[in-house]
Amino acid sequence: MKRRSFFFSTILITVCLSTLVFNSFSQGMVYLDANNVKAGFFPGGNLFSESVNGNFERGSYEVPIGSGKNSIFTTSLWLSGIDNSNSLHGAVTRYGANDDWVAGPISTQYDSLYDSLYKRVYKVSKQEIDLHRANFLNLGYTVPNEIQQWPGNGRTQFNETAQMAPFVDLNSNGIYEPALGDYPDIIGEQAVFFILNDVKSTSSYANCLKMNVELHVLAYAVFCNQDSVLNNTIFLRLKFINKSANDYHGVCFSNYVDPDLGCYRNDRVGCDTLSNSYYAYNGTANDPDGCIIGLKGYTDTSIVQGFTFLNQQMTGFNFYNNSPGGQMGDPTLCNEYRNYQTGKFRDGTPLRYGGNGYLGTGAITPFCFPGNPNDPLSWSEVHTQTADSIVPGDRRIVSTIFIDTFKVNQQKVIDIASVSTLSTTIGNIELVNTFLSDIQHVRSLYQQQFNYCGQVYSGIQNANELPLTVELFPNPTAGKLTVKLPNLVNEAQLQLMSIQGQEVKQMSTSLNETTLDLSSLAKGVYLLKVQWGENSSTKRFIIE
Repeated sequence: MKRRSFFFSTILITVCLSTLVFNSFSQGMVYLDANNVKAGFFPGGNLFSESVNGNFERGSYEVPIGSGKNSIFTTSLWLSGIDNSNSLHGAVTRYGANDDWVAGPISTQYDSLYDSLYKRVYKVSKQEIDLHRANFLNLGYTVPNEIQQWPGNGRTQFNETAQMAPFVDLNSNGIYEPALGDYPDIIGEQAVFFILNDVKSTSSYANCLKMNVELHVLAYAVFCNQDSVLNNTIFLRLKFINKSANDYHGVCFSNYVDPDLGCYRNDRVGCDTLSNSYYAYNGTANDPDGCIIGLKGYTDTSIVQGFTFLNQQMTGFNFYNNSPGGQMGDPTLCNEYRNYQTGKFRDGTPLRYGGNGYLGTGAITPFCFPGNPNDPLSWSEVHTQTADSIVPGDRRIVSTIFIDTFKVNQQKVIDIASVSTLSTTIGNIELVNTFLSDIQHVRSLYQQQFNYCGQVYSGIQNANELPLTVELFPNPTAGKLTVKLPNLVNEAQLQLMSIQGQEVKQMSTSLNETTLDLSSLAKGVYLLKVQWGENSSTKRFIIE
């Protein structure tokens, strides 16, 4: 009985949606603008980039809002994996042309009705939701279009995903029925939602074999008068669904970012392995105005624009320069994208410690520039730890999560925060310290579900599995380190790394308490990563 009701309701929703007055083919940019960031979204695989006649030509990540200054030109999402025949598959893009990611869910029916339903970005606000919740039972109340059009259900008669955009289901029947009081399930003051897939596209950006993956993107913004850091932040929730016939292994997800901090010619980049973060900062104390006509620089305002993986472990960070060729230039083939994801450069040269990473003479490492540029003893663009110097320029960055296995019908959820730190009194390099502090603040609020600032957000829950408790003692240690895992079930992987992210030792344990003999290691600061299923935790410790 419920199945028949679901089928009828799905048809009814489809008919209603198709008669609503909106033209998805001409939908322009949709903006999150609830706080101090105005972030633009367009139905496709490029985020924060404005389309002009089908080409992405302008950045659309304005911070501070109303300033006309943008800190990001574009962000895109790379996914690659290997099937059981050891063939490489991938879904990638950089600037839109022949984009692997196409708007909409995987379906058996791609036509004009499909496009009218899905070739768009859906936006809703907490104010609209609160109004709907208070009035849906009142006579004469009309459900707002933003809530009516929210794509809670796919058209199951065309094998589309039954549950799409998150919603609160008052009668728990699995059907989005706003007339009966159901409403979008969001965090914050505003959210946008859209669906992507790599099946519908007739071409491939990098000639990759298709992954047959569906991607649900929910972006949201939280506003708080008392919290300037949160007001300079937006959040992304990415849900990948493997709808292929392949169980993939060696799966990597990368967030590709082309940061343009006002003027694009003087940027530098780096990462912080402990907080799973990556960022760009200006390489000159005064960001010039008018690099190109109409482009505003940040002038005497310092800015750091960065991202942090909130519920996953960053396993690699690399960069390259704006260049159509060369070993450190733009990738064009599927294996070249994969190289950047797996600690290599375009030509397969492994990333090495020191210099610009390509010409480094140190050990192979998955992380480029993991040091704070304020610390002369750590590796950054400012302090190369070699005789070489690096000139600021138009950077592109690739930050990666190693997912490993991605089985048929499995879902993977990745939460990311995009954080902007600005100051008119702190220098462009010193501001990195403030940014790293802001990152820790945002990560803490994420863990608290933002239940503070006079608001209680009861929306979607953080995508963390069972908490993994890790205790290290003594810390500092003279050579013996005890790793305590009080809630460990089955087996955990232990990976010991230098502060630069270079692996020193790896082992597995099924014990709740394991003692490591580290007496042969040099004195200094180290990281211990503990991996348990898809849960991971990284702790810092010192050998004296």
